[in-house]
Amino acid sequence: MRGASFALIAIGFFLQISRASAEETWDFEELGSHYTSIRKMAMGGAYVALADDHSTVFLNPAGLANLPNPRVHLLPLLLEVSDDPAKIYSSDDRSSVSNVSLDSLSVLAGKNIYGRSQVAPLFTIPYFGFGFLIDEQIALYNKNKALPLTYLGIQSTRVLQASFAYSFGRGRLSRNRPDLKVGLGVKIAWRRGGLRKLTQTEVLSLVSGATLTAGELVGSMKEGYGFDVGGLYTIPIHKGLQFNIGAAYINVGDVSFGSGDDMPASMEDNAAIGVAAKYDTGFMNLNVSYEYSDVFESYDWRKKNHFGIEIGLPLITLYGGINQIYFTYGAEVNLLIFKFKAARYTQELSSFVGMEPNTRYQFFTDISFEL
Repeated sequence: MRGASFALIAIGFFLQISRASAEETWDFEELGSHYTSIRKMAMGGAYVALADDHSTVFLNPAGLANLPNPRVHLLPLLLEVSDDPAKIYSSDDRSSVSNVSLDSLSVLAGKNIYGRSQVAPLFTIPYFGFGFLIDEQIALYNKNKALPLTYLGIQSTRVLQASFAYSFGRGRLSRNRPDLKVGLGVKIAWRRGGLRKLTQTEVLSLVSGATLTAGELVGSMKEGYGFDVGGLYTIPIHKGLQFNIGAAYINVGDVSFGSGDDMPASMEDNAAIGVAAKYDTGFMNLNVSYEYSDVFESYDWRKKNHFGIEIGLPLITLYGGINQIYFTYGAEVNLLIFKFKAARYTQELSSFVGMEPNTRYQFFTDISFEL
């Protein structure tokens, strides 16, 4: 019952959104990008120079030249949640969220309630990948008690993507000489909803109990088109050791869904560059990676820094890293066609690090096999 009542509070916020004025536009700042990789986040967000698993379809298409065999990913399911719901229910304030009231809003002050589910079935062969992404996000962010600043959002995204790679050497077969790979991804996307700021008057009127249909709440799906480009330069150093330089520009120029007050937020572009060192002993794999993201953005440079380490052992892989200035970690268990992962990371929500950190947990499972 407590879980259901807590959900009702969020739903009450969502219902109130649709009563806002037409001038209030959707914002995307507090919600995540359209695709997330648990391996990337466990390694502090440093992926662009690795680009050697199924996520490369969405994160750096050049990495498709690294994939050795045709593979099908039937059910790559990711679930994500922030740590604030657990804090509330483990505290003395949990009774205050039993009903939608001003006491409930007071308990939520300073909290960021965030949840996400993502499914992305994929088919990859060397130099080509095809996938369909279903992403759902929900967020409730109430900044403080003295001067309430409440953000509330619900966002649904669908992406159909095909990505291609080309190797100027011999791609994955080029073991002993440098190899330059380039990639291109094309996509058609559908999106509705987003995140917006509520006025204090709107927050105080949440107890009105109004009901609306889902269509009135988040609007209808809008269509957009976009593309990604990527590059990867591999330099063999010694037997089992190689150095990578990677770059990718995702959602080049943003993926727009039209104009107007009822349009969902664009899928924002992200240009990233990075380096990685990979060492394979035959028994253990060691990967170290660094990425500098959002190259063209002008906010705090510390938010753009990502560093990660991956230690691959038989059956289990361990991850660690620094996302912006915050530590991350995770683990993977690999059992034949079944794969399970878990990760913890912290993301800065404001324009400057150290102001609004939000800790989140990701859980991932997949069923995949080679053809």
